[in-house]
Amino acid sequence: MKTEMIDRKPITTIRQETKHKLLHVIGKLASHTKTPALGRWKKLSDEDLWNHIVSQVCVMGSAVPMEKLHRTGNRLAFESALSLGTLSTKRNKSAYIESQLTKFKATRFKNKAARRLAAALVNPSIVQGTRVVLLADLPRGGSDAVREEILKRSKSLFKRKSVSDLMITVGLSHDVVALDQRVVGLLNTHFGYNRQFSSLQASRSIYLSVEDCLRDVCKEANVTLGRLDRMLFGFAGLTAIEYLMDYDLPRSTAGAS
Repeated sequence: MKTEMIDRKPITTIRQETKHKLLHVIGKLASHTKTPALGRWKKLSDEDLWNHIVSQVCVMGSAVPMEKLHRTGNRLAFESALSLGTLSTKRNKSAYIESQLTKFKATRFKNKAARRLAAALVNPSIVQGTRVVLLADLPRGGSDAVREEILKRSKSLFKRKSVSDLMITVGLSHDVVALDQRVVGLLNTHFGYNRQFSSLQASRSIYLSVEDCLRDVCKEANVTLGRLDRMLFGFAGLTAIEYLMDYDLPRSTAGAS
């Protein structure tokens, strides 16, 4: 799998042999993967939407701290500490947010995350009072048009990977993929992809080229890009033993000891 510049335009292709490997992975993992229902965001409260924004900021650079926080059962306490209602009572929001990120060990980059979240609170395209307006009145020109509009509204808060992940998580679209360090690293290691994560983050055209290539594979496999995203991200860090124990054990027969 590689991205080449052809007539100054990035084109991503995948060899048939490599495509067969990816199709094999999809075939094995698709039944173990779910994507949030489309339209889910319409049923989420403002606090729920804000929690998703906080989570997206915290996982920038690494999703590991947030994954650990969820495993330890501290998610609800963390969300309460950084809720819109709680933050509305704080004078120095950035300092308070940083203290909570430190307390809960929610991100590697506490200073930067705190500044971004504090800025989001005073960005009227993201939050107005205790209302989240980031997803209000979005265009109907397709998933990429929606993504670009969210990027425009969120300015320095998000990049394309984060918006893509948010769109999948809240059920805004299944036709995007969040090409983060974990997923791109997997493409590098196992499918021979020739570009690094930083290259995709820096270039919209390269990002879209990779997305188009993966979309074609997904059509052949009869799955959505969003589902592929959840497969690659969710299983990339598992060892073979963890996969076999958690997902590939045969069903136990009735009465077996």
